[in-house]
Amino acid sequence: MYKSLIHNSMQNIKESGLSIVWILVIVAVVIVGGFIFFFSQQPEEEKGIVVDNEGNMMTGGDIIYDYIGELSDVSGGSGSGLAKATFQDDTYNLLATFTNIPDPTGSDFYEGWVVIQEPLSFISTGVIENKDGAYANVFSSDVDLTDYNFYVLTLEPDDGDPLPAKHIVEGTMEKKSLITTPTGLQIENVKVGEGAEAKSGDQVAVHYVGTFEDGSVFDSSRAKNTSFTFLLGAGRVIQGWDEGVLGMKVGGVRNLVIPPNLAYGAQGIPGAIPANATLYFEVELLQIQGK
Repeated sequence: MYKSLIHNSMQNIKESGLSIVWILVIVAVVIVGGFIFFFSQQPEEEKGIVVDNEGNMMTGGDIIYDYIGELSDVSGGSGSGLAKATFQDDTYNLLATFTNIPDPTGSDFYEGWVVIQEPLSFISTGVIENKDGAYANVFSSDVDLTDYNFYVLTLEPDDGDPLPAKHIVEGTMEKKSLITTPTGLQIENVKVGEGAEAKSGDQVAVHYVGTFEDGSVFDSSRAKNTSFTFLLGAGRVIQGWDEGVLGMKVGGVRNLVIPPNLAYGAQGIPGAIPANATLYFEVELLQIQGK
């Protein structure tokens, strides 16, 4: 294709009486354009899944899992694993990692499942492949599946049967009372609300009580009998609040343990917040404007 383009361009140039310099320039442009077109059509390289030593999936941004459970072998082998799940920002994410499970033989394959045990209901979380020497089940859905809190890894024969086959490892994922984020913020969901979910850019109204490590109160909207309103994710409050209120639902209550680097740091607030103070907040999400 590129040869015919060059030939036609040169023929047109000769007929128009242009110089050899211009012929060479146009030929170069055609060749470069061809390379650009060719490489623009190549598929992007698939990004691999990286799993850290604690089983956290890293795909450009950490996922905070608030359901977790150890997986135990039920097949007579020595396999084990860890399953984690969460539902945040309208997305359900599951990560299950395994150790000491042998490679399937023949056409057999591993498949993951999340299960509600009573009444029995199960959903496949996909075929599990060995990547970089490790098996991991990474699954996401726009449906909240956190009620499916029992995880099963099965060994499936390639027989077309859609039902789960031989169980290899399994275990229950339980909701953690305290979540530690990669930044060091600690979140405890005292009560999960049933209203709209707070997202970055929302105008939110909250009640809060702030205390020091010794329990003494340094600030409280409840004591003032006035809620506090701010734009979430805009840097209008300390970083620990922007991160800690994100994902709350209206009516929900969280306890936040905010380290100094997410609060007022080494400078503190003279006369109010000591330097390098860890702050403790109880936060209730009252309202999201427009939701």
